[in-house]
Amino acid sequence: DNSKMTIAYTKLFTVEKALTNLKNSFIFFKDWSYLFAFLPKNIKDRLEIKSVYASHFVASLELAKEGHVLLKQDSKINDLQMIKND
Repeated sequence: DNSKMTIAYTKLFTVEKALTNLKNSFIFFKDWSYLFAFLPKNIKDRLEIKSVYASHFVASLELAKEGHVLLKQDSKINDLQMIKND
């Protein structure tokens, strides 16, 4: 049997990719910033948007756990805010 296994292309965003994105973005954010500010701007697909946000959310929790960032959330605004913990 000469069948080959193919891996389907996915638009899902990995946590590892989100961690890299957040770490590379820190130099541009000096004050509290909404998590949405860190997301790639070229995302259009609804599933991809959810994936990107979820991955960045998990990555932000990991960075907070490691002490790299501080997180806060206003009860009136449901978006997470982050600042680099110097």
